[in-house]
Amino acid sequence: MPLLSTRGAGSKFGFGSGAGAIPVAARFLLVAGGGGASVFYGVGGTAGGGAGGVVYMSSSPAVKSTAVFFKGANPISIGGGGKGADNPSNSSVGGDSFINLTAAQAAGGGAIYANPTFPSFQSNNPGTPDGTAGYGGSGSGSGRGNVPGGLQFQTSIPGISGSSGFGNPGGPGNPNAGSRNSGGGGGAGGVGGAAAGPPNSGPGGASKTFPGAFPLITFGVSNAVAGGGGSGNYATYTGSGGSGGGAGAGAGSPNTGSPFTGRSAPANSGSAGGGGGWQPINPPANGGSGGSGLAVIQINPAPASFAASPPANTVTTSGSTKVAYFTVSGTLTL
Repeated sequence: MPLLSTRGAGSKFGFGSGAGAIPVAARFLLVAGGGGASVFYGVGGTAGGGAGGVVYMSSSPAVKSTAVFFKGANPISIGGGGKGADNPSNSSVGGDSFINLTAAQAAGGGAIYANPTFPSFQSNNPGTPDGTAGYGGSGSGSGRGNVPGGLQFQTSIPGISGSSGFGNPGGPGNPNAGSRNSGGGGGAGGVGGAAAGPPNSGPGGASKTFPGAFPLITFGVSNAVAGGGGSGNYATYTGSGGSGGGAGAGAGSPNTGSPFTGRSAPANSGSAGGGGGWQPINPPANGGSGGSGLAVIQINPAPASFAASPPANTVTTSGSTKVAYFTVSGTLTL
């Protein structure tokens, strides 16, 4: 499965087109924004959001038709985190991240009721038209009942990432239709957990790490990215909400009394928000929001022109190696 879409960098739609384009090989990591988590209204349950999709290559192609980077200016777009649900707003998917328009693409994390932004994406799993689970880079957890979690796009759609992509489905809801416990969102390193039934809800899928890939910098959350959001819980039960899948946000839910708001994922983690708790005699708590994405690009030997803008994006140098860390959208100059 190719890394490029049919509108890749070497095509007339991509940035690096033209006879003078010179490919540059690089090691890179691209992470999309994580999805927002649900709140208990309708069939939404308390599902955790899905993590942003992840693309990693130890050495990108240096052939023009499949290259990711080129000499000169390379635009990089960093996806924002999806908003957690409240009343009456639904949760939203994470934003997609891009390098050179469509040369490399990471799909935003899934969220219930929300439409992913990439044109080929669909909003819900086949067979769940009521919106109880959402597609994404990693899928959201299922809202409730015996419904599967949202599917992942990052490893299954041609042109999004190919074999270098990482994403997983969200966890299913509780088979007991009377339960309000929901599934955890998928993470780049593992599937979202199933709701085990009262008092246990679904943990978020594990985050993803790349040991030794970028030794000059620290990124994400202690070099982990894209953990799934844990699901919320029924507040009168004694169990805790789902775990956050490494870098993901945990679910907010108390043992008794008023429900807790789901936790939000850190910025530039690509992780998902945790589901809000609920309790029958009190208003349900809001879902947590997903964290924004990021990009890391390393070249050795790096050209003297190697630079990142705007200033929020940084460059670290050691000998002939340079590493750019993008936390906001900007431009990599090579």
